[in-house]
Amino acid sequence: MAIAEETLGSIRIPATMCGLVGLRPTFGRYPNDGIMPLTDHKFDQVGPFARCVDDVALFDSVVAGDGTPLTATPLARLRIGIADFFMSNLDPEVERVVSDAF
Repeated sequence: MAIAEETLGSIRIPATMCGLVGLRPTFGRYPNDGIMPLTDHKFDQVGPFARCVDDVALFDSVVAGDGTPLTATPLARLRIGIADFFMSNLDPEVERVVSDAF
């Protein structure tokens, strides 16, 4: 478990690249005491890194003081949009794996 600060991806992107779970919470969910914000527009957020979703959920429940149990969201009929920009100039093997997922 680690705590990080995100302005424009500093939790989510490293978590993705390192096989971790990262959570950028809703603005105001966690205290920002001691954080030196880089922006004035509520982009700066404190959030956790962890090895699994259960650890992030535990961190969230403790820090936010919210013991509400998590519930699974049904994935049936879920739509995901992917910008063409992210699909250009991919390594051929990465492109194959991504395309197979669709």
